[in-house]
Amino acid sequence: MSFDWDCYLVLAKKIKKLTGGKPDNNNNEAFKRTAISRAYYAMFHLAVAYARDNFGYVPNKNGPNQSHSDVRAEYQKQLGNPDHQEVKKILAKMHKARIDSDYKADSLGNTQSLLGSIILDADKIKGILR
Repeated sequence: MSFDWDCYLVLAKKIKKLTGGKPDNNNNEAFKRTAISRAYYAMFHLAVAYARDNFGYVPNKNGPNQSHSDVRAEYQKQLGNPDHQEVKKILAKMHKARIDSDYKADSLGNTQSLLGSIILDADKIKGILR
């Protein structure tokens, strides 16, 4: 049985609900940052699978292919489909938020708002690719 990457988005939504309205502290910040990262990875894996199934994308497991920018580049190639251009744009935004969440020690600002935005973006990608 293969892992259902969408479970990461389910988890992110549960964390958003759990932390909503709670005072900001390190624990809540950690939960929210984790949720942002998981929401991104849910969509990254959906985008990889969709590109493989619909564009003939073949991830190279031994090289730099299947890196985050390579997957977005597959969507960039789909010039005739504005939805695919939107997926590329949203993935780039989500990827930046994921990087910031995982590596930036400084404040991310209103993480609850950022998490909400990332979840809306994830739902938009799901609507396009499913």
